[in-house]
Amino acid sequence: MSGFANSIYRGSDMIMKLAYLNLLWIGFSLLGGIILGVFPATVALFTVIRKWIMGNKDISIFQTFWQCYKRDFVGINVIGLVLGIIGFVLAVDIYYFSSINSLLSKSILIIFGILSLFYLITILYLIPTYVHFELKGFQYVKYALILGITNIGGTIVIILGCVAVTFVYMKIPATLLFFSMSVIGVIVMWPAYRGFLKINNQGQMDLVKANK
Repeated sequence: MSGFANSIYRGSDMIMKLAYLNLLWIGFSLLGGIILGVFPATVALFTVIRKWIMGNKDISIFQTFWQCYKRDFVGINVIGLVLGIIGFVLAVDIYYFSSINSLLSKSILIIFGILSLFYLITILYLIPTYVHFELKGFQYVKYALILGITNIGGTIVIILGCVAVTFVYMKIPATLLFFSMSVIGVIVMWPAYRGFLKINNQGQMDLVKANK
């Protein structure tokens, strides 16, 4: 019974931490006016989750979050702005060519579909790569795509997990306040982190060094 009670306590404690972390993410996203706040807040959230996964479960959540938010505010916003523009261009192009009924437009649409898949993989791995590796500027974008393709099994798990939790959010909207990004952060960071360790152990990414 003591073991069972301990498991209940640890589970409840993690649920509370995830809820608190999610509230921090919402608050600091709003602090940056959403547009400028969401990327550094997401980096801070993933940094905390990464430390938990690595076994550092007793860290100060607020202090770690705030330090990361301040430190990465400019850098991640620059990258996020560029990726946002690229995503907008892809969406407009796909919408435009899908409205044209011709063989050429269908061929171009397939190309943009492939590019969109690579874009999605890059987005999924950008923040985990940013918080785990020490790189420069848009090297994070390059290696996010490489790591996402290399860790294809983890990428599939991430996509399926995000789809499943989104379905839950749609059915129970009240969970969005407390678990919208924190749970997604765990779903994305856990497989990504395991993929990073596997790649490092195999010596496939000699140019990338874990930093934090």
